[in-house]
Amino acid sequence: MMSLADIRQSFRGGIRLNEPLASYTSFGVGGACDYFFEPLSSGELPGLLRHLGAQTMPFILVARGCNMLISDEGFRGAAICLERGCGGVHLRGGVDEERIVVAGAGARLARLIDFCVQNGIAGMEGFAGIPGTVGGAVTDPEDRSFLPLVEEVELVRGGEIMKIIGPGLTLRTGPEARDVILSVTIGLTAGKRDELLRGRRNALLRRNAERPLNMPKAGAAFRDPPGRRATDLLRDSGCAGMRSGGAVAAESHPNYIVTSGGSRAADVAALLRTMQARVRERTGVGLSLLARPVGFHGHFPEEAG
Repeated sequence: MMSLADIRQSFRGGIRLNEPLASYTSFGVGGACDYFFEPLSSGELPGLLRHLGAQTMPFILVARGCNMLISDEGFRGAAICLERGCGGVHLRGGVDEERIVVAGAGARLARLIDFCVQNGIAGMEGFAGIPGTVGGAVTDPEDRSFLPLVEEVELVRGGEIMKIIGPGLTLRTGPEARDVILSVTIGLTAGKRDELLRGRRNALLRRNAERPLNMPKAGAAFRDPPGRRATDLLRDSGCAGMRSGGAVAAESHPNYIVTSGGSRAADVAALLRTMQARVRERTGVGLSLLARPVGFHGHFPEEAG
């Protein structure tokens, strides 16, 4: 068993055992992790990660609203939440029209966007309505990236804090050599506040039309394949309203899986597999998971066979 006393020598943040993880996901289902860590600052991460590595303890990064599907059995490892210790946003300065913003990996994208709009900084307002954190946006560039704006990334690699300067940012994502983002430095420009407010509002209206806002526990299921929309493929294949136990594909937005108080992660997993198979059967298209399965035993298919 991992020694919490040893970790406490360099870690002053929150530590909890058997922490339920359902509230840290957009699906709102799933079991507990063995250890839960909430660092007070980015400086606590290297020591913590070295301790976990020495114990060969797997870890995941969580944030309230992340699109992660935790199994009902939970996660046999550690969960780390960066929102408290790495959730700040500040202006570093700028020259002429340039504005340099530094955002912690645990900061909500919404907070970063609001900061920029309120301070007359242009470039982020078009991302309004995208859920998740800054760190999630950097590590999942396929759907929600603002990587072209990123000038520098501070991260923990090999147990040490280092900085990578763009462009051509490459991150290590493998389980044995994994980078943990601490903060990003973003190069933006000055803008007019009224125009930024309109831009944010238009982006919110566009994205709000694509997801079920009246359903608080709803996780996005599949990525859009090249040249197609997963929502259209699911609707055309008759997946809208499809149910497995307590999990339901939303009628108006079938690419969102809605759960309730009695739902289980197994219900969501079964529904995802059924929907994949239905779309493959009806259209010949294999949908890749956007939801990230964690803690499931055996193979969780990326595409229907």
